[in-house]
Amino acid sequence: MSKRKTAADLLRLYPDRVPIVVDAKDLTITKNKFLVPSGMVVNQFIQRVRNNVARLDETETLFFFAGNTIVSGSITISQIYHKHKSGDGLLYLHLAKENTFG
Repeated sequence: MSKRKTAADLLRLYPDRVPIVVDAKDLTITKNKFLVPSGMVVNQFIQRVRNNVARLDETETLFFFAGNTIVSGSITISQIYHKHKSGDGLLYLHLAKENTFG
């Protein structure tokens, strides 16, 4: 089954959700595919993803990038989706961490 068909099926079955694939190259993540409520704020989604990241210190914070743009934590998932969704209907977000205390 192609990614385009999979995304279309998900959007048809769950019209109030957004299919997201998280790319975490430098992090170990236990889950990288999510079906998220479209009204969820990015900061809420970051907290959900944080629970799936192994060996993350409490002094480190996570950031999402859509393309080369850092994603603001105060906007909704649907806003990012409509601006940055890929041709296959999925939203690909790149995850990065940064030490917040030095």
